[in-house]
Amino acid sequence: MRFRQGCNMLWLAIVAFALDRVTKLWSLTLDGPIPALPGILNFRPVRNYGAAFGVFSGRTVLLVALVLVLCAALLFVLFRFPQMQKTARAGLWLVFAGGLSNLYD
Repeated sequence: MRFRQGCNMLWLAIVAFALDRVTKLWSLTLDGPIPALPGILNFRPVRNYGAAFGVFSGRTVLLVALVLVLCAALLFVLFRFPQMQKTARAGLWLVFAGGLSNLYD
């Protein structure tokens, strides 16, 4: 029963993972900046080979290990505490999906 309760928002992680993959593939097709809100927000392709803002650039093994530990910890919390609030559960599933998507990259 606990496993079923722990998975009750797994669909959210799957959708977030898929959307993240689609947007990353879309960004590879961009030739230059695309204004979303002119003067405020522009989309442009940027390559980042590290974590946020290039931290740990070139240390792939360390990044993979950190993401795996984070994802394992998130799964532990999600399955160990199945009665947590839905918003907290949704947030953890979204972080999990982001971690998996970054591992895929």
